[in-house]
Amino acid sequence: MAFKSYSVTPLADGSWRLSHPEPIRFSGPRGLVARHLTALDSVESVRWSLDDTDWLRLMHPGSSDARARWILFEQSQGDQLRISRLHRINGMITNFRTELLLILSPILVLQQVPRLTVTAPSAGREWSEELALDGAPDRPGAPWSWCERDVQIGAAVLNGR
Repeated sequence: MAFKSYSVTPLADGSWRLSHPEPIRFSGPRGLVARHLTALDSVESVRWSLDDTDWLRLMHPGSSDARARWILFEQSQGDQLRISRLHRINGMITNFRTELLLILSPILVLQQVPRLTVTAPSAGREWSEELALDGAPDRPGAPWSWCERDVQIGAAVLNGR
């Protein structure tokens, strides 16, 4: 499982060719979340929201090609590659932790070899994933590692009737 940024080239049939993968690290003291939050003042960092192009600009300051790249979450299931596109991360600082809500959409893999080619499902869908990092701007020396969330209410509400 990994987050990567890919160059995206639209194809005539409505699919996209993905190339030039680049790993993305959101966790860790030098990860994108920590870098973003420590650059803000404490009032701004309590609640925040960044879309995919904002994250790409953080990775490559001054670059103008943020719209020509996607951030993807890759998973392997057996020999099948499963991909979701990251659209936005909403965040909130609580108890010296950073709570994250990732908004993603599934991407269908049409071809892996010789070039990774994908398409979006015909019916647009999104899903969210709630995660947390053990770190906050007011916590010097924090590891900013993935950790359990304090409250697991979201899963109970979403699955309830």
